[in-house]
Formats: sequence, C-alpha cells, structure tokens
Amino acid sequence: FIMHVSRACTISTDNQESLMKIYNNISKSLFTLVKFGLLYTLIGSSLASASLITRAGFSGSETLETFSGDITAGSSVLLNGITYSSANSILFKSNRDTLFPNVPDISTGGALSDNAADSDVSVSFSTQVNRLGFYLTTGGNSTWLVDVFDDNGQLLGSNSFNTWGINPSVGAAFVGFEFSENINYFRVSQTVGSGYVFVMDDLRYEALNLVPEPSMLGLFMIAGLFLLKKRTIKTT
Repeated sequence: FIMHVSRACTISTDNQESLMKIYNNISKSLFTLVKFGLLYTLIGSSLASASLITRAGFSGSETLETFSGDITAGSSVLLNGITYSSANSILFKSNRDTLFPNVPDISTGGALSDNAADSDVSVSFSTQVNRLGFYLTTGGNSTWLVDVFDDNGQLLGSNSFNTWGINPSVGAAFVGFEFSENINYFRVSQTVGSGYVFVMDDLRYEALNLVPEPSMLGLFMIAGLFLLKKRTIKTT
C-alpha cells in the first residue's frame, strides 16, 4: 500500500489520468488487504460454543454402549476403549431395568452400577468425542452433578439434575452435551441424596466434523470486497 502511494505521488496531480491511476492503485491495494483480512478472519474465527442436547441432537450413527457384555468388577473398568473409574466404590454390571420407568426403549441386559453411598465416577475417552449423552437413575430421590473436561483438564461445562428410579413421575434423567473442543472425560458426582447407588445405561458418543463459522467481521469484509470492486470498475 505504501509503495503504491509513494509511486503515485511522483505523478503530477494536474493530470486527470494520473489521478485515476492513483485511485485505482490505492483501491487495488485495499482490495488485497481486505482479502487477506477476510481469509484470516474466516480461518481464525471461533467454533460453535457448548450446548446441552437431548437424544434428538445425535446424528443417529453415534456409538452406543449398552453395558450388556461381560464386565469385570473393580474400581476401574476398561470397556470398549472407555475407562470408568470410581473414587470410592466398586463398579460392576447390574440388571436394573426397572429403574428406568420413563424410558421405554432403554436397552436391556445390563447397566453400569456402583456400590457407594456417595457416588463419584469418572468416564474417560480414548478417541475424539464432541458429543455425549447417557441415562442415569437411582433407587431413591437424588441430585447429581456432571462436569465435562477437555484434554487439558479444563472444565467445559456442567449440568445438575434429579433422578428417582422408583418414582415414574421423575424416573431416569438423560444428560447430553456438545462441545467444539474435544471431550477427554466427564465426572458424575452425587450432591444430594447420598445413600443411593448410581446406575448408568445407554452411553452414546460421537465426534463432529466442525467447520469454523464466519464471524461478524468476516461478513463486513465480504461486503467491503464487493463495494471496493464495484467502485473500482465504475471509476475505470
């Protein structure tokens, strides 16, 4: 841009044709700067933010863990590439389908349970995950907190909810998250109603092919490109 202006200043301003060349040189320079700025804005723009989702928020091709296979009981359980660990209990396979009275299509044949009176369970993924969801229930009235973390152990988001498996009006809860960042693990802890073990079933998860969204600055730059081009053509 400076080189164009410097070169243009050596031309006499009395000559109309020279003035037109100056204008067009400046316009072309601005046009180039806006193009580079637009490219930077589009590439560097932030991705979609986090959100809570329902089962309908999944693609239909997500991976579904039904816990119907063999599970070796322990404080840490590795199952199909996912690690389930408990801070103060033993995890094991249980058959408690009756504790999901409000979920008629819940998978049968198994669920993941613990034997703690104050549950604190973490679930870690070994592959990219941007979207996850699962059902959680208990025999009694309990309140739970789910915290989701990224690869650096930073909190991505949380959700608090209530479960009461033997009460059909409350029943089990579905908890779902979607993040642009990779989900490394999530933690489920009981905050109210200690004394009731947790029961997890139908854990679903998937990765997303996220594309950067144009920011508002990018949209303004698109408009600027159009106006500069139009004005240069008109003047010429």
